[in-house]
Amino acid sequence: MKYHHGNLKQVLLDCACETCENEGADALSLRGLAKKANVSQTAPYRHFATKQELLACIAEEGFKNLTKDLQKVLDGEFNSERERHIASGRTYIEFGLNNLNTYNLMFSDSIKDFSEFSGLEEAAETCFQTLKKIITKVFNLNDEQTELKGMHQWAMAHGLVMILHKRKSIPDKARESGSSTAIKVMDRVNEDLDGFLGNFLD
Repeated sequence: MKYHHGNLKQVLLDCACETCENEGADALSLRGLAKKANVSQTAPYRHFATKQELLACIAEEGFKNLTKDLQKVLDGEFNSERERHIASGRTYIEFGLNNLNTYNLMFSDSIKDFSEFSGLEEAAETCFQTLKKIITKVFNLNDEQTELKGMHQWAMAHGLVMILHKRKSIPDKARESGSSTAIKVMDRVNEDLDGFLGNFLD
């Protein structure tokens, strides 16, 4: 991999993000990252003192990318603000499903205290504030109510990411049998996600 002296940290981070998404966070190591980036074994340590710091930077990138997606919903044109609200839920869920390993890292116990990493803490807070801005376009709420609504929407969307991911892992034969109530619920959510979001986001 070619790089310029001034952007080695970004090259390493890009490589780490790619490895995390393709292979999972457990596959990451600073030595392995050096090999993939074609740099010396000590080079990553100049930018990431520990693997924990590297994971925090990957999670930070994840929150920044999710914020970009939500910002598009905030700035976009919709026929109604309710449509915007539904789009925000769908956007969150699609991000989680399309970037599952990164998403799992963002909410895993691998990073126990966001306050230890200022960039990560700021990125997560900006993401939540963007969601709150969308909510204020839809509902006439005070600050406390908006905060609670944002937490509710985030928690619900997070749960739906897990449900829909689980559905993907169930063999077709098991889904086709239709014997499990849980599978029926998963299928219903998958088939009419916008309708489901519309019912539960109001």
